[in-house]
Formats: sequence, C-alpha cells, structure tokens
Amino acid sequence: MGNTRECPLKDDEIQARVVFDMVYDPVETHLLQVARSKGIGVIPGVEMFVQQAARQFEIWTGKPAPVGDMLRAVTSPCRNGRRRSAEKLKG
Repeated sequence: MGNTRECPLKDDEIQARVVFDMVYDPVETHLLQVARSKGIGVIPGVEMFVQQAARQFEIWTGKPAPVGDMLRAVTSPCRNGRRRSAEKLKG
C-alpha cells in the first residue's frame, strides 16, 4: 500500500475506540477520515514519524528533541509544497 490512498478495511469494518494509522504521507488518510467521521479517536502516522525522529535525536545528541519544531517541519504547508514540486520534476 505504501503512501497510496487505499485502505485495507471497508468503511463499515472500522470499529474501535482509537485508530492508529502508521502511514504518514498523506497525513490525512482515508482511514483517519472515516474514523473521525465515526467519532473514533485517531493518532496519525505523522505522530509516530516525529516521535521516532525525536527519540533518535535524543539518542545521538544526548539533548532533548525539539518535538514541536520537528512536527511543524513535517506538517508545514510550505515544506509539503516543496516536496510535491520536487516529485513533479522527477515524474
């Protein structure tokens, strides 16, 4: 599946208290959209991505990770726009 918009579950199969999506690109997947529409709590994949990076930063530097800055860097519209532009150049 990778970063496609496909979901392994049918909408009516999504029944939980919390949905944790490990996909971080796109940030808002179909799974998260359906879960939110059903009032289910969600944890987006970007949260996992940033927390892994933060822990690696702390291991390598011995300093607290700037988690807020890291999250902003990953989710900033400007950053995402540059990545999309780069993908267009490749394809």
